[in-house]
Amino acid sequence: SGVYGLEALPNGNAMVFSLGGGVIVEVDAKTGKNTVYTPPTERAGPRRGAIDAQGRAWFAEYRAGKIGMFDPSTKAFKEWAVPQLGAADPYSVAVDENGEAWSGGMYTDYVFRLNPATGKVTKYLMPTVNVNVRRVDVDRSAKPAVWIGANHHPKIIKIEPLD
Repeated sequence: SGVYGLEALPNGNAMVFSLGGGVIVEVDAKTGKNTVYTPPTERAGPRRGAIDAQGRAWFAEYRAGKIGMFDPSTKAFKEWAVPQLGAADPYSVAVDENGEAWSGGMYTDYVFRLNPATGKVTKYLMPTVNVNVRRVDVDRSAKPAVWIGANHHPKIIKIEPLD
C-alpha cells in the first residue's frame, strides 16, 4: 500500500510506514515476508519515523494528529495525541538520547516534544511564519539539540531546550 517512510531495525529487518495504507509493515530481511500491523487509530496515516535504542519504531500519525510507537518485540502500539488547535499534522518523528520523541507540524509552525513517560507534549513555536516542518533530526548529545529544515524558506532552525 505504498512506502512513505522506511527505517532499519536492530535485528536487520526493515520497518515501513505507509501513509496511504494506514499501516506499518515489518519486512523480514531473511525471508522477505511482510507482516502488516495496523495502529489503533483507524486511518492514522503513518508517515516517517525513527527507531530508538530499544528497537521500537516511532512514527508520525499524520491524519490522526498523534505520535505513534510500535514495539516489534511485544507487537504493542502506543499513541499520544499532539494538543493543537486545528490539525497538528505531524510529518515525521525523531527520538533523542533521552527517549523523547520530536515531531513537527506541516501547517502549524510548531515543533512538538513528547515525553513518553509522562505523556506531556511541549510545543515550540518557530521564529518564522509558514515554516512547513517536515523532517526533524536530533543530535546524539545528553542535552540534545533539534534541527529543522524550513521547507518554505532558505533556513535551518536549531532548537536547544533550556530544561
